[in-house]
Amino acid sequence: MSPSPEKNTVLTDDERWWADHYEFLADNGYTLRPRYAPKWVPSWEGSTTEWYNAEDGQPAIVPHRTMDATNQDGKPVCLKRINKRQHPNEESIVNLFSSGERAANHNNHCVPVYEVLPVLNDGDEAILVMPLLRRFADPEFDTVGEAIDFLQQIFDGLGFMHDNGVAHFDCTSTNIMMDGTPMYPEGWHPQQPALKPNYTRRAKYFRRTERAPTYYWVDFAHARTFSDAEALANGEEWVDPDLADPNREAYGDRERGLVDPYAVDVYCLGMFVLRTFIEVRASPPFLRLAASAVLTDIHEQPNKNLNFLVSLVDDMVADDPELRPRSDGAARRLNAICNASRQSRMREPLIPRDKAARNAPKKICATLADWVRSVKYMLTRAPAIPRRPIRG
Repeated sequence: MSPSPEKNTVLTDDERWWADHYEFLADNGYTLRPRYAPKWVPSWEGSTTEWYNAEDGQPAIVPHRTMDATNQDGKPVCLKRINKRQHPNEESIVNLFSSGERAANHNNHCVPVYEVLPVLNDGDEAILVMPLLRRFADPEFDTVGEAIDFLQQIFDGLGFMHDNGVAHFDCTSTNIMMDGTPMYPEGWHPQQPALKPNYTRRAKYFRRTERAPTYYWVDFAHARTFSDAEALANGEEWVDPDLADPNREAYGDRERGLVDPYAVDVYCLGMFVLRTFIEVRASPPFLRLAASAVLTDIHEQPNKNLNFLVSLVDDMVADDPELRPRSDGAARRLNAICNASRQSRMREPLIPRDKAARNAPKKICATLADWVRSVKYMLTRAPAIPRRPIRG
């Protein structure tokens, strides 16, 4: 439900926190939108403009955690407010992947943090400065190859985390984002990403096959480091389910006691792939289902475009954590499966669930447009699996 005009005229408590730090952020080179400027007066007051048509009528979506801003070069950034007492590992982990050789590694898909700003007069809080990102599936994927490029990147990213002794512990859809800068050369509005930055018209964009984006793992609030690889291999640093993250089902049979933390991440990534890319005739995806019950439906009704991933997903969500592949092994299997697949398969349109559910005339038109686009990519020799520029 959209906020009422009254609510958009007055800042919420969470928005007020950012407004109170407007000058602090400006002194550090970051400018918030006019809505959060000192002595802000809604631009639509006293005019015929409705609040929802005004740029400063658009509140931040999750102001208790994040806020958009621009840096001194006018480039958009995302500011994340963290509590170091509640999440003591987050700052050190994001810094680990944002500096030195790790930052330039092409397998590193942890969101880069440009700067950490200590909050004045509050030693428990800090602000992370990161690139402005989009939801990973906005806009939707067009082809199988585009989805595979996405999966390869996040599989590689998880393996890189584990290789560096970090378990994410919250591998869910909300914690995977996309840097859409190559696709949106003119940018997008931070709170209404379908629109241009100035909140006037729809933002123009290129397809992923035309300009490949980069995907990132975000939100390391629940992440933990495991520095002793030998101790981890021997089970000495395995984790207790009672000290767990929200993904309790990832631990398998709780009577087994401690489990490998990396196996938890692998399970959650497998469940993400299942719920996002493989059609299932099961209960709604927001329900936490036993892996065995879900997999019964996978084999009965896989997405015809992605049924070649089912065996890999099977293993990733095995009930016994010790039977799941390591993250780097899962990434190698994914690459091997894709290399063995014909190029024409990668060019096939990927039909999302919402598109498949549309009424017949719209579904036919949408399907035809997808195939026309796939043929165009083939004739122009666009890569079947988009390739992004390699960093470093």
